[in-house]
This record gives sequence, structure tokens and C-alpha cells, in this order.
Amino acid sequence: MAARTGVLILNYNGASDAMTCVESLRALLCVPPRVVVCDNASPDGSWQQLTDWAGQWPEREFPAEICEALGVRNGLEYAGSGFTLTLLHSPRNLGFAGGCNLGLRYLLSCSGIDRIWLLNNDTVVHPAALDFLTHALDAPSAGLPRGVACGPVLYRETIPSPPAVQAYGGGRYYPLLGSSFLNGNGRKYCPEEARRAAAWPLDFPLGASMLVSRAFLESVGLLDERFFLYFEEIDWMLRARGRFTLAYTPHALVWHREGAACGAGRSRGGEKSGLADFHFQRSRLLCVRKHFPFFFPLVLATLAVSAVRRVMRGQWRRLPMLWRCAVEVCRAV
Repeated sequence: MAARTGVLILNYNGASDAMTCVESLRALLCVPPRVVVCDNASPDGSWQQLTDWAGQWPEREFPAEICEALGVRNGLEYAGSGFTLTLLHSPRNLGFAGGCNLGLRYLLSCSGIDRIWLLNNDTVVHPAALDFLTHALDAPSAGLPRGVACGPVLYRETIPSPPAVQAYGGGRYYPLLGSSFLNGNGRKYCPEEARRAAAWPLDFPLGASMLVSRAFLESVGLLDERFFLYFEEIDWMLRARGRFTLAYTPHALVWHREGAACGAGRSRGGEKSGLADFHFQRSRLLCVRKHFPFFFPLVLATLAVSAVRRVMRGQWRRLPMLWRCAVEVCRAV
């Protein structure tokens, strides 16, 4: 079932994580024919680390005109690892959406690829995960076709103790508040609860692991690059309303170390970094303005609450950031 699936891994400052992710793919029960690692202009030397590591296999360099057409600085292809491994080097950090779009365009140009599995570089997959995701995506549907499939994502930091859940597939979106909540977030993983989660409402998949069909991509389009970080998956599913549904399988386990794919991360104490905080608030406002403009004034007003919270945390320097978010989104077309 994986024979027509391509895998896309987005990397930022995490070459060792990306290598570990690729190695976990080699242990899949059914190995996909193509794996693409897109480096999002990492400043830590990730590109050199990745090319040095992949140099153990025969190499083919993309011609300059192909790189130009793809919008990448460099492109390398390696054979002999159980699948064709392609490394793409973005000329700049395009964010989660932009970085993924580079790899999506390349995989869509490859013949025989009907599904694309998007993974963060800081993930490790269960050997049977792709089989279960493919079955969920391809299963007959009585209504709208299934365009995206997802499964439980667990926190890598909690291994080897009973793992904590980041999300049972994804979560719910509440446009009136401009907020989203992940199903099962923070709970101890329980296989029985994972199965029960199939009956829970699900509005969007967690972007760290989602299998997307070619039909979905060709109909709905690529990710909206205005969402540099956060809310890209929510925007995707809102654009797909009335055309595709979201499938969930409790068996496709993926372990994830949050916040590494685009340099978001968290500061000490578990708080969002300044970069992550800015893009979360900006994307939150942008999503409401784009899809639910009648709720936008109310959600915009909630920035006052966000400002109070940052004052209480002693994060005075982030107050101008909230103002910048509001101005940028209000000016957005």
C-alpha cells in the first residue's frame, strides 16, 4: 500500500533528528519509494550534515534549471537506501507552510505518487504507521472522499515512561475564540482511549504527521504560506469543507519532539519562545479574518487579554509584538 506514497520531512536546525526520522522510515513494514528532506535554510550547518550522512549512497545532483524551477538552492538525490532519498535546500526559512510546499511541489511532479506523508523532522514513526494511515485514507467513504488521514502523536520526551499524548490525531477549532484544542493533549497514552477517540469530533490534523492524497492537493491546493507557523492545517481543512473529510486511525503511532521543525520551540519553563508566540498570535488572527470575518473584531479584542497575561508573566517586551500582530493582520488582503 505504501508503493505510491512519498514522504516529506521538513528540517530546521535538526539534521540529527531528520536522520533519525529517515532511519525510522527504513524500518516501516512497507517502505515508501520516495523520501524528501527539505532543509528550511538552517543556519546550523544542517545541509552539510545531511549531505555528509547521505553520501554513503550513490548521488545525483539536480541541474541548475531544475533547482530554479523548484525554487531551491540545491537538490540532491540518493539511491540504495531502500528508497530514493531527495535532499532539497531552501534559499531561506519559508516557515512550515512554505518549506512544506517546496517538497510538495517536487513530490507532485513525480509520477506514481498518489499520497504524501508530511512529517516533522523531530518525529519517529511506528513500523506499521504508514500502513494504517494508508488504509484509513483509502477506505471507502459513504459521503465525501477522505483527503487527509492522521493518528495518535505522542511526546518523545516522555519515553521510556508511559508516553504522554500530544494529540489523538488532531483537534477542534473554535472560530468564535480563534482558538484550537488538541484531543487528548497531556494525557497518558492509553490504546483503549485512542480507539474511543475515533468517535470524538475532529476538525484538523496535527501537522507533525498527516497523510494527504494527491486528489486533495490538486483540488484544495498547497498550504497557505501566509501562515508561517501554526494554523496551517486548520486553514487547509477549512478550505476543504464540502469537498473532503478527515480520517483518523488509532493505530498509526508517531512520536514527536515539539517545536523543532521551523525553529519555534519553547523557552525555559515551557513557555513559547518569542518567535513562536508572535506567529501563534498572528496566525490565529489571520485564520479568523480569512474564514470567519464576522468574528474577527471579537478575536482581535482578545489580544487585550493576551497583553494582560504577558504583563503578569513579566513579559513586557512582548507587548509591542501583540500590536504588530494586530497591525499586520488588519493590513493583510
